[in-house]
Amino acid sequence: MNLLRISSLILAAAVSAASLAQLKDTHLNDLLGKKEISLGEAAVAVVVSEALDLDTKYLLSRAARFEAPYWDYADIFSLERKSGKSASEIAALRAQGHGWGVIAKKIGMHPGEFNKMRKSGGFGRQLYYSGLNRKGVPMPDIKRAEDRGMTIEEIVIAGVLSGGKRDKFEEILKERSAGQGWDTKNLGKPDKWSKPRGKAKAAPGKSKGKGRGKGRGR
Repeated sequence: MNLLRISSLILAAAVSAASLAQLKDTHLNDLLGKKEISLGEAAVAVVVSEALDLDTKYLLSRAARFEAPYWDYADIFSLERKSGKSASEIAALRAQGHGWGVIAKKIGMHPGEFNKMRKSGGFGRQLYYSGLNRKGVPMPDIKRAEDRGMTIEEIVIAGVLSGGKRDKFEEILKERSAGQGWDTKNLGKPDKWSKPRGKAKAAPGKSKGKGRGKGRGR
């Protein structure tokens, strides 16, 4: 076994241990340990819960019934709060392949209200930014990561694993840029919904337009 491989294994083990320590949530650690959710889903749940002032356990218990991928959680729960429609109903529309504008119209939101919501930072990437900021990751660090081609999912995971520590956040993203994985073999279930490096990918299953497909691999 060469030196590079040994270094990668050591780093993977360190990331795995750090992940469990930084999540600091017995429920999440239990789900990850039993491989019932992926590291990506756990991290997204933490950040979305932070942004929307929701309990992470509550969010995941409801999301377990969704057919939409976990990176849609922020938009699903923010639309629920704004429209009064259930998150399950919104997730079902998303799983059918509808874009967010169409979904907003179908659940009775006026286009002007939806656009205002998007511009105010209560939707999409802005909501992830809010959750990350509250976790201690500042916008300049997030923007630098985006400029390097990191996906929002990678940034969210790194933000949670770093515990809001800027030097650790940067270290994790550098290793990710170099091709290091999240060690999902030993931490959480295999991640069928994960987006690849650098660009978004439609989830498994049929989709229409900007839809994400069906099935969550639970």
